[in-house]
Amino acid sequence: METLEEIIEIADRLVETNMLEEAIDYLDASIEEHPDNPDLLDLRGIAWFRSLEIDHAIKDWRTAISADTSYQLAYLHLAQVYIEKQEFKEAESNINEALKIEPENLVYQYTYAFIKLQLKEIENCMRVCNNILGKYSTDLTALEYRANCYLEMKNYALAAADFETVCMNSPESPLLCNNTGYSYSKAGNIEKAKQYLSMAIQFDPDFSYPYSNLGYVYLLEGNFTKAHQLIDKSIELDPSNSYAYKNKALVFMAENDNWNARKSLEKARSLRFDLYYGDEVDNLLRNL
Repeated sequence: METLEEIIEIADRLVETNMLEEAIDYLDASIEEHPDNPDLLDLRGIAWFRSLEIDHAIKDWRTAISADTSYQLAYLHLAQVYIEKQEFKEAESNINEALKIEPENLVYQYTYAFIKLQLKEIENCMRVCNNILGKYSTDLTALEYRANCYLEMKNYALAAADFETVCMNSPESPLLCNNTGYSYSKAGNIEKAKQYLSMAIQFDPDFSYPYSNLGYVYLLEGNFTKAHQLIDKSIELDPSNSYAYKNKALVFMAENDNWNARKSLEKARSLRFDLYYGDEVDNLLRNL
């Protein structure tokens, strides 16, 4: 007969090696013998989640909490699955329960900060990031989340500084290079913007956003031909990139081509620019 410890070890190994059907079958039998064991329920929840059976996963994690209200991992996993579902209030409720049990747990704090960022509750996200950085001044996750807060606050110089620190410690990350370059472009540091946006394109030539952002940098320099070329490449790679259409409109406006500017802005609006970036497009259309 296997001990409970051995059962958990076997199940964990099956889950971690992605033998998900075998893991679920094994855990079904094990949970029949140990119906109130939260570790087994949590592991089956993970196996269900990785099998994309989200409702089954949620049910197992809730049952694990019913069996042991102090079982932190189930709260964390529920928070993570609700983040995937973009149900951020439900995610926040669960991560708060985990934080009540272990408030100093960094994973829980990161998860809470990320949720607050998605909810646009910037002050709360900043507070958590600064608390972490007060203890661990080079914590890259907290720096990245704080950089995103600075972006929301339009404090581009501070965003660029934080992003650059993270970027230097995460080599060959096109997303971080793009975010660093974008922040520098909005802060007016053209050379730094070009450096990081060019790196982003080098690391991932199929990533749409750095082309659009680099096009904006060339717009700032007055090179409209190069700006159009880069933004058109961005749109070619991702025709749903509403931000690229907004940047293209800015180039047309600089060329006093209001008719094409309006067409580009209307395209950006049809792609729900406002959902991701706010009301800049609507304001530009009103001005035109």
